[in-house]
Amino acid sequence: MRKNNFFYKTINLPFHQKILLIIFSVVFFFQLTEYRNMYNISLSTLINGIILAISFIIFPLFGFSKKINIRILYSIIIPSLLIIFGYSINIMLFLSDTSSLSVLAIFLPWGVLINIPYLIKADSISISLLWSYFNKCMILLTITSLVDYFGMSNGYIKPTTFVYQGGEYVKGYFSIMYASIYNGELSYRLYGSFAEPGTFAMWLIPVTILSFLKKQYVFLLIYSIAMFFTYSLGGYISIALAFSLLFILNSKKNIISLLFIAICIAFVFNFLLLDYFIDAYVNKQESATIREDNFSNFIIYLPDLIISYPFGLSPETNSESNNALYFGSNFMPLLVYNRGGLLSLFGYVTILSSSLVYALKLYIQNKKNIEIEEKMVIISIISIFPFIFQRTTIWDSAMFALLFSPYIIRSLSKGYRFL
Repeated sequence: MRKNNFFYKTINLPFHQKILLIIFSVVFFFQLTEYRNMYNISLSTLINGIILAISFIIFPLFGFSKKINIRILYSIIIPSLLIIFGYSINIMLFLSDTSSLSVLAIFLPWGVLINIPYLIKADSISISLLWSYFNKCMILLTITSLVDYFGMSNGYIKPTTFVYQGGEYVKGYFSIMYASIYNGELSYRLYGSFAEPGTFAMWLIPVTILSFLKKQYVFLLIYSIAMFFTYSLGGYISIALAFSLLFILNSKKNIISLLFIAICIAFVFNFLLLDYFIDAYVNKQESATIREDNFSNFIIYLPDLIISYPFGLSPETNSESNNALYFGSNFMPLLVYNRGGLLSLFGYVTILSSSLVYALKLYIQNKKNIEIEEKMVIISIISIFPFIFQRTTIWDSAMFALLFSPYIIRSLSKGYRFL
């Protein structure tokens, strides 16, 4: 067996990296995607609990003896703890059945994130290896989803109806689709194994960029086809932003040529694509209006929220009909506030800010010796950031801790003394 063989490398990983890989697999299949609901895996909440136990009991053995940079402490670790404390206080105050393991899912991203600085310090995590696994998992997910999509759309695969999050959906072998409750027609959008097409589009962005940078053109083609069939306006705009940023990053900074290309793109957009985007926005006008209202109302009434509900909302007040200060859940900082109050909001905004500042700083510096995966992470963070106004984002999954945060943490540690 060749030593550069992918499976050979996996089998011969150190024990702690094998544990991390198991956690990665569980997060991908039981938290990031909807396979647990598609296949009715009732043990998913128990699995979340086991992963949290590993995060807080086993992982510290590899790293907690290491001294951590003060900037990592107040940019990553303390904010994560604030989110956990806020969620915990809200649950203890308002949730009657605190023994239910189902509540553990919201702790998982932050429980894993707390441990990443220590694992990096102990040299117990291979970031490029995890990205390689993620790329392989995503291409398998995408291919099977496309097969399901075309099979169900053309009658070759008979879909099965199931109810999910109060909506009526159908599933094939590997993916889900929304079904109209009025006439039974299937959605024309590609969901994959995600709760929404926009979520699928969001996770396609980093692997599309990675495939382009690594010249994996077959992967790039498959991801591009999937992106198109999500019909996600946010996804289209974000991937266009990502490749624009990438082009500028790799350019020789010839302002005249950049300006000429920008004019050409504007011309094509205006005459060929503008009507499409206008129609798409008009068709989503109600959804867009709701999201805009959620954001603006949260900013305007935040002082009232802090006074009335400093520890977040209870189940009785977490709806528009029961609470005049409930402004929905599309804007992610608002959802975090609903779940954990001011403590969680402060921690969440700190992590968001740290991520964006890291990406913008390194993008502007445009270092030539940066590795491919980190370049992809920088572009992805900037282009995906607007999704916080629409839905659950990369920051709300433990995949952020495993795939994105190591580069942020490594950047924070450079040039500073350890405690």
